[in-house]
Amino acid sequence: VYGGTDYKTSAKTSMTIPPRLMAGYAWKPSEKILVAVDYQWTGWSVFDELKVKYAGIEDIEKKAWKDSSSVGAGVQYALSDTLRLRGGFFYFETPVTHKYFSPSIPGLTRNCVTLGAGYDIGAATVDLGYGYYIGREREIKSGGIADGKYSGSSHLLALNCSYKF
Repeated sequence: VYGGTDYKTSAKTSMTIPPRLMAGYAWKPSEKILVAVDYQWTGWSVFDELKVKYAGIEDIEKKAWKDSSSVGAGVQYALSDTLRLRGGFFYFETPVTHKYFSPSIPGLTRNCVTLGAGYDIGAATVDLGYGYYIGREREIKSGGIADGKYSGSSHLLALNCSYKF
């Protein structure tokens, strides 16, 4: 075993968090229906490289990501004064360029279908949401070890409880 059981090391890195611009609009075409759309631009082009210093070594991984956008739309339907059903769709453009693609980062453009519900119990609200992310297949042919076809999907389940004071 490298270093035995007493091996210790430390690492240090820093990263510039990309700027984001978001805009959204919601309207109620009727008392029971709420429709919302949103757009988000993320300035990933500030993420040129990832430097990690550890054990006296500086490792630099080139990123050179591009700015990306996402758009989404959703509908909420009020079944009653206390129960709401929701559904939506989102499109997420990948910031990862073909040249600097790495299997360690989810570099796929993704679509997401969502379903959810919200229930009010007095001043408390319980929200349950589900999202199914579908990564668009991507083929990498750069002559490197990451060459191949990539695809993926994931499930997201969320539960939120809130209380209004």
